[in-house]
Amino acid sequence: NKPPSGGLLACTTVLLAINLL
Repeated sequence: NKPPSGGLLACTTVLLAINLL
C-alpha cells in the first residue's frame, strides 16, 4: 500500500519548518 499524499505533504512541512528554524 502506497502512503497517502497527505503523509508526503506532512514530511515536506516538517522539513520546511526545520529550515525556518
